[in-house]
Amino acid sequence: MYLICYAEPDYPGRAELLTQLESDAPVDRFVVCPSLEDLDENLLRPMCDVLAVVLIPADCDDLARILGLQEVLAGARIILILPTWDPNMLNKAHSLRPRFMTTREMDFREVGAVLRKIAKNLNHYNLLEPHRGEKEYVQ
Repeated sequence: MYLICYAEPDYPGRAELLTQLESDAPVDRFVVCPSLEDLDENLLRPMCDVLAVVLIPADCDDLARILGLQEVLAGARIILILPTWDPNMLNKAHSLRPRFMTTREMDFREVGAVLRKIAKNLNHYNLLEPHRGEKEYVQ
């Protein structure tokens, strides 16, 4: 499993936030996308091994640009870390249908807890369901 994160390079506190996410996320691989083009490219790959997509828009304009990728983000487990609880931004953010939303002022350990819960639920589901593509042979 891996985690895809989007945050612009000049986002305040980006390095610390990504370090915290990487240490808290129960994943084998951590992909950081510094631009929306990189995010789009990573989202066009098969999503079966993606635990979640963490989106960290810098402002309302950045969120509006992310909304341009809404079709590609459909079906992804999204976690949003907003700069503020601005009502206009919240209205736009909800259209992405995130699993969890917070702001950069909050404790990022909550994001790690949400990621662990998503992983736990996925592992539980994968143990109950036969893997796609595998065939059962009855003798």
